[in-house]
Amino acid sequence: MKDKRKIGKKYEEIASQYLMQHNWKILEKNYTFHHKEVDLIIQKEDEICLVEVKYRRSDSFGEPKEFVNENKKRNIKMIAKYYISSKKLFDKNITFGIISITNGKINFERGFFQW
Repeated sequence: MKDKRKIGKKYEEIASQYLMQHNWKILEKNYTFHHKEVDLIIQKEDEICLVEVKYRRSDSFGEPKEFVNENKKRNIKMIAKYYISSKKLFDKNITFGIISITNGKINFERGFFQW
């Protein structure tokens, strides 16, 4: 079995390249706060988006986004609150997104979940 971290890093890099091609600026990769982590923090104009990257070889057992549970969403919200405060980004529009990579396709969904 291949190392999950190595596979995760590979697809996070693919996601980063995809986002940059769509005019997003990568602010942070693998940003952590109190042992909680979000894969990417990106920006376009006045929008800051915290993004989880999910890869699956196939969607036979469900779409990749279905594997982001409520606990992970809570953790990302906690990270967002800290990030906004520490960077003084109170005037920015904060959103939560997911990049699903499966069957060779990349799908970026902004507004994946709300505050």
